[in-house]
Amino acid sequence: KAVNYYCSNPLLDWLKQDWYLILSDWKKKELHLFKIPAQTLKEADLVSRSDNEEKIDLQISYNDTTFTDGRSKVSFADFLVKSISY
Repeated sequence: KAVNYYCSNPLLDWLKQDWYLILSDWKKKELHLFKIPAQTLKEADLVSRSDNEEKIDLQISYNDTTFTDGRSKVSFADFLVKSISY
């Protein structure tokens, strides 16, 4: 809750299959569901964690309607399936 961005560390192997990403906006009380099809993103498109290169280091700012990762500049907006209030 102290940061102003979503953090996620999916495994790089997930890029080879269809996978889902769920971001929870605790301020607006919304969940954002993304479906990323297999082979859509490549390892070279994203930034790995410096302490664990098998994981992607996603950092997406709150209130960014393009859901762009601040490190790699990849937008996840095209993969958004639905936003759900809770």
